[in-house]
Amino acid sequence: MRTLALLCSCFLLFGCGNWSNKDLEFLNAMPTREQLRSKLPTGTSAGLSGEGTRRDALGVGEPSKLYKDTKGASEGFNGILTYMIGALELVRSLPPTQRSEDSRLWGPWADNDNPGFEAQVVITRVDEVTFGYKVQHRPKGGTFFTSVSGAFKASQTLRKGSGSFTIHAGTAAAQLPSAKNLAALERIDAAYFTEKYPVTVQMKFTAAAGQVQQTVDYGYQENEDKSGGIGFRMKGTDANVSQLDIGSAWLPSGAGYGVLTVVEGNWKGAIQLECWDAAFNIVYAKQTWPGGVEVGEPKKCVQVTNFP
Repeated sequence: MRTLALLCSCFLLFGCGNWSNKDLEFLNAMPTREQLRSKLPTGTSAGLSGEGTRRDALGVGEPSKLYKDTKGASEGFNGILTYMIGALELVRSLPPTQRSEDSRLWGPWADNDNPGFEAQVVITRVDEVTFGYKVQHRPKGGTFFTSVSGAFKASQTLRKGSGSFTIHAGTAAAQLPSAKNLAALERIDAAYFTEKYPVTVQMKFTAAAGQVQQTVDYGYQENEDKSGGIGFRMKGTDANVSQLDIGSAWLPSGAGYGVLTVVEGNWKGAIQLECWDAAFNIVYAKQTWPGGVEVGEPKKCVQVTNFP
């Protein structure tokens, strides 16, 4: 679901009103996209290159294929956050339409992405530092169902802490035209920690019955110096590398490294290491599968704190 249309319709429906200090307590406890998104430095590399290209000859100075895979995973990770957090972020621009001592409600408003549907956001306070939230939809005049739900336990500042959320992909895809692209999934579950560094986010994908998704899990970490790393698992059709794990880490400059490990297939246990410079070009690479090559100098690989 895109949030731009929702945002526009919200402004038209509600306009801009006054906020109370208690309203801000609810919103300040919610995660933001900027807190959780992957901040991999980017260039002009394309997305996932696919396992079929991983056995191509490697050369120093060539664009890193593992960086391309890392960039594609980072973009997918951030796309999921946009889906989940978008509606929560748009209500930051609007006062609640209903207030109680322990809850705030925004909406319902007409969902321009799903003609004939209405949407609302509900945030509930469980105790002084624990909040729950829901993004809900319904056919106009019908019964609301939940497309996104989550919980957050705030730190003393009420701006950072730990939490979790679930995208109810199967429910949304079965009813909302804009969510049909989620039909292969039953749900996406995530947990995050923002109270102190390193900031971490974990995502797990659960396929719908009879479906297999290509990317199964994500893990993201950001250090205080803005270095970071991401790990993910992929499935493929190549008998040699039918399932693989990729873990990558980088410095704020963009220089980094990635390790691909074959976890299923004829080459199970084999790895590929690639180190890249700030222009995302290979400075060192090594493959341990049959016919694998080694190029460059290991000493040119950068070191990133908290990553092996």
